[in-house]
Parts: sequence; C-alpha cells; structure tokens
Amino acid sequence: MIGISNEPLAVIEDFIEDQGITFPVLRDDAGVYSQFNIPGSQSPFPRDYIMDAEGIIRLAKTEYDPGAMINIIEGLLDETVSSEIDFPLPNGIKLLSNYPNPFNPSTTIQFEIGFTDVVTLDIIDSMGRIIQTLIREKQIKKGKHQILFPGLDSQGKPLSSGVYLVQLNAGKHFVTQKIVLMK
Repeated sequence: MIGISNEPLAVIEDFIEDQGITFPVLRDDAGVYSQFNIPGSQSPFPRDYIMDAEGIIRLAKTEYDPGAMINIIEGLLDETVSSEIDFPLPNGIKLLSNYPNPFNPSTTIQFEIGFTDVVTLDIIDSMGRIIQTLIREKQIKKGKHQILFPGLDSQGKPLSSGVYLVQLNAGKHFVTQKIVLMK
C-alpha cells in the first residue's frame, strides 16, 4: 500500500507520525493527486486505492471512506488471510482470477455483478491507455460472466509481453486487477 499527498513534506511526516502509519506516503510532485481529485465534487477517477500483494485492487473510491478502508486493510493484514478468501466488495462487482495467468496467447476473464446495469470491461496498458474494450453492453444481467481475451489490441495486433490491467465498470462502480502476458 502507498499513499500520495499534495501536502508539504513536513505535514506528511507529521501525519505519518501522528497516525502511526507504516506504509509509505509520497509527496506528489507530479500532480497525480490534483489530476484525480476535483475539489468540491466527486472525482471521475478513484483517489483512494487499496491493492493487495498480488496487485489486485481491493478498494477504489472517489470519496474518502475510512470504515471501508480499515476493514479491507485489516483483512489484508490479518495473518489468516490467504488468496482463497473472497473479499466482499462494497459496490457489488467483482473480478475473479483470470485463467491462465500468466497467459499466452489468450486468457479467460471472469467477473460477477450483483445488479443489472451498463457494463464495460477494458484492458489497459501500463501507461493507462485503454487498448481493448471486451464488453460494452447497455444492460447485462447480474451473476457470474466470463469472456475470452485473445491478447490482441483494438486493431487486432498481438500485444507485447507485460503487465496489463483489466477494468470492470458497472454503473458508477469499478474494480481493477492485473494480468500478465508472457511470450
């Protein structure tokens, strides 16, 4: 886990000490915080993330929600937590493990949604660009779904080896997880 703040370094250091934070909080000199936060309204992008040891984002919210954050962090830090534990997502959507992962040349992506809504499933490269949209449906029924990702970009060209993100959007919620293409 990592924190990003646009506060002065002295304020960040005091906050870390006062709160007993054990994860790094970085000074945002690149403007990431301001790009992903619109003061006085909800940001179009999450500004609070919690990512587990496998790189799966367990929480992504546009509004600060300490209760949800603490529950997820406690679950991840609990010594009894294993990769088999099913973390409940507060927004009713979930990306399941793709198989195989790592993959070459294709992988099956599985997801669950707890409501009927507009759904998109995108593949994103390391620069944050959407390179392939696998699903864009106006209404998709709740339940478990799966789709084959052939390892191609939107023009049908094979992707290079590397880490990619799968992003599932349903309504105003989304969840992201990494997948690895190895050639």
